Amino acid sequence: MVGIAEQLAAEFEFARVDLYQYGSRVVFGEITHYPEGGSALFEPREFDRALGEMWKSGRALPEHFYEP
Repeated sequence: MVGIAEQLAAEFEFARVDLYQYGSRVVFGEITHYPEGGSALFEPREFDRALGEMWKSGRALPEHFYEP
């Protein structure tokens, strides 16, 4: 199963591949491209809110979140 997951995820920066053993078969569940299904909260909370605003409005993140 590790080999199958590695092949399926090879072209992505991040991928969680869900595979299941059903008797002697390997069954595919899903591929998720975001940790925690995209529902994780970010720290600090101000960044979490700013990121949500970016997705809703299309505005860029405030400059203070970028490293110098």
